[in-house]
Amino acid sequence: MIWFLMDRVGKYFAVLFSWGTLNTGAPLGFFPGSAILFGVLSILVGVLLCRAETVILLGALSNAIDRLFIGGVIDYIPLPLPMIHKILYFNIADMMIAVGFIVYSIRRAKAR
Repeated sequence: MIWFLMDRVGKYFAVLFSWGTLNTGAPLGFFPGSAILFGVLSILVGVLLCRAETVILLGALSNAIDRLFIGGVIDYIPLPLPMIHKILYFNIADMMIAVGFIVYSIRRAKAR
């Protein structure tokens, strides 16, 4: 839960100080202009996986709130990629989803 709150506070300050970017598509800016689709998908995936990893649900919920209420996700952590001369942005919720998925996958693999 603390990570969810940290993501919400980070997004608040990113908007307050005009820092970061508004991502209207998938993580890392792919498929721009599809905020509502990815907002609904985030909620559905989160609900389906909530029994497995709460972290995935909270990350998906935080990004879904942004997508459905402001039309995109506030990304505020820069990831410079000098080899392609680009800076991609992400947020704590993206990290929660990624880490939760990795943990979920490892647990599923060990259970087999």
